[in-house]
This record gives sequence, structure tokens and C-alpha cells, in this order.
Amino acid sequence: MRIRVKVPASSANLGCGFDAFGLALALYTDFIFESGTHEGEMLVVRGEGADKLLKERCKLVYDAIRVYEGYTGYKVPSFKLEIENRIPLGRGLGSSAAAIVGGLVGADALCRRAYGGINYPSTNQLVRLATEIEGHPDNVSAALLGGLTLAVSAPAAAAPYFGSNASDNEHEDTAPAEFKNIDGGPAWRNPLVVSLPTPANLTTVVFIPSFEMSTKEARAVLPPSVTMQDAAHNSSRAALFIAAFTAPGGKLEWLAEAMNDRLHQPYRGQIFPQLPALIDGAQRAGAYGAALSGAGSAVLAFTTRERVPQIHEAFLKTARELGLNGRTEQLEIALGGPLIGYEL
Repeated sequence: MRIRVKVPASSANLGCGFDAFGLALALYTDFIFESGTHEGEMLVVRGEGADKLLKERCKLVYDAIRVYEGYTGYKVPSFKLEIENRIPLGRGLGSSAAAIVGGLVGADALCRRAYGGINYPSTNQLVRLATEIEGHPDNVSAALLGGLTLAVSAPAAAAPYFGSNASDNEHEDTAPAEFKNIDGGPAWRNPLVVSLPTPANLTTVVFIPSFEMSTKEARAVLPPSVTMQDAAHNSSRAALFIAAFTAPGGKLEWLAEAMNDRLHQPYRGQIFPQLPALIDGAQRAGAYGAALSGAGSAVLAFTTRERVPQIHEAFLKTARELGLNGRTEQLEIALGGPLIGYEL
């Protein structure tokens, strides 16, 4: 039995929503779990950045499986794993979140097939486990739920159970005690995740530079505190961002202002000085709004399908003028989260 789990790429922050907003994108990495007795290699990796993926991201898949086992008490049956990666690494497109989600969803599917029964984690609980590993909920929430998401968390020692998550308490409340998340920060508990509507004609164009940006480095340049003025600026823009998607009929023309950020992009511009020009070029060409994707280096622009060619050209023209190598891709918004298929 082969179980294929297709996990979407994701873009976090979207300008104003640092560590809160996430967007699933229709660029998928496939995780193929083959259960049973095997000969030969038990791990095969193909696709974009395969060598680096084998060294770094694959550990996250197995970390996720270990956390799943510790949380549920199930032993995941033995398996061979094949990974077909399409998500560029080090570009802020959720490659680490995809690895974590692939591990959790694959473990869940293997256990459900092997053991039956009903006592398995809900999607909310999988979000929480993924957040434990990733250290922040934005990418993993989008990858697990699909679409546009808002995720709110607090450290486990302080966080209550939120809203609809309150009943998701049949398992233990913490991951294994020895577990440390990617950021080395505190464990997080039961994020509240809200799915926001997206118009049918909305799509994205993403500029993907040829260079990678380290998430660790991109976080290291952030200040330990910000001014009240900058905090107020971002809180109002985050509210406007939500209003742009939820107002009757949508008000996507508000996105350019809503995605105007003061908490992280100005500082990350120190290691990516071409960022403001790329954002400005896309918006001048008709994009509703644009922002650094996650910690970078990709830049994402919201647009209609009719304007996609103009945004492509604007990104590439700006990049040429700045001496920056890269490519563009139109990526649809991925609705529904991971896709799971069973192959005999």
C-alpha cells in the first residue's frame, strides 16, 4: 500500500501579519509512504534541492512522525519514504512547513490504515503539533487547512484553549519533553486558526530569486522591541488586511496599504536591499499588494489572472535593473490543505 500526501507550499506574514497570516499555494511536494517490508533504500528524495532536502528537511519529516507517536501513543508502521519536492528551499515558501505537515499527515494516514478506530488527532491538533515543531503557526496552518489563514498562539504555559479547539483534549497536552522546536523557543499550545475567504479570481505571482535566505539570519536582524508607533501601524494594517478580504464584495484595492509593514520587512531589507523596489514595481504594474514571502527571499504579489503577464514582466524588469537573477511563477491559492491518495 502506497499513501501519497501532497502538501502545498505556503507564504507567511504577507506584509503586516508577522507570524500570523499564512497563504497556501498550489505548488506541491509529494510524500509517498509505502508500508510493509522493503529492500534497498528506505528514503529516496527527488526534485528541487534534493541534496539539501536529504540533509536538512528530511529530519523534519521524521521529527514530525516522532512527535505524532509521542502525542497519540500509536507506533507508526514501518515504511519506505519517497519525496518528490517542487518547493524551492530557502525562499520563504514553506518548505520546512511542508516537511513537517507531510510527516504528520503521513503518520496519521499510516496509523489509520493499520489500526482503525476513531481516536486520532483532529486537524486542529495537527496544527498544534506542527506548531510545536516549527515554532510559529503561520505556514503550518496554511499548509494544513489551505487557503488564507490567521493563526494566533501563546506559549504553552500561558495559553488557554481557544474556541473550537477547547474540545480537542483527548490526548496529552505536550509533545515529548525532550522535543525542541526549530526556533529553539517555547512550546506552543492549541493555536486558534481562522480561515479567511479569498475571491475566485485572485491569484499570485511570485518572484523567486536565485539566492536563498536563511530563516535564522532573517530573524536575527529583527529588533527585540519596536516603537509604539510601529506597533500601532501594523495592528491597523493587519485589521485592514482582514477587512479587504471580508468586506462585502471584497476590497482588494486596500491591500497595498494593508500589506505595508514596519515590523520585519524594513529590517530584512538590510540583507535583501532590492526588496522595496520589487514590491513597488509589482504594485505599479497593477498588483493589489506585494510583500516578502515569509523570511524570503521570494516576493509575492496578489493580482487578478488578467494582470498576471504585467506582474511577471514588472518583477523581471525590476530584477534586471537591479542586477538580480531569478524567475517568476504564477501560483494559485491552494484550497483544502494536503491531498491524500491511496495506491495499491
